[in-house]
Amino acid sequence: MKLEEAIELITSYFKEAKIEVVRHVIRQGEEYFRLRACIDGTVLDVREYWVGNELRLYGYQLLVGDKAVLRYNNAPHHTEVSTFPHHKHIEGRVEELKEANLAAFLNEVKSRLLTEGSK
Repeated sequence: MKLEEAIELITSYFKEAKIEVVRHVIRQGEEYFRLRACIDGTVLDVREYWVGNELRLYGYQLLVGDKAVLRYNNAPHHTEVSTFPHHKHIEGRVEELKEANLAAFLNEVKSRLLTEGSK
């Protein structure tokens, strides 16, 4: 199951993560899940929709307090971005997203948290 793979990946980056599965649906070759991972006062919100082995829709966000500071998604609304529909939001800016996957998101989150923690 893709949900189990996502949980394993998150815990490989953040062993201290407390993960809650918000929703998980499997039917006829499709899988949708949403989970929240709490890490030292921050929250990762992860949503994926798979058809077979193809990731059709995704949304990943890093929440600090009640503010989304980093988001990756493929909602088709930023046609101006060269990597359309894949894009990321960083503190109000929309940027291209060359690596559209959970591992890339977790790398950026870890880097941000390490940078913030050293301030």
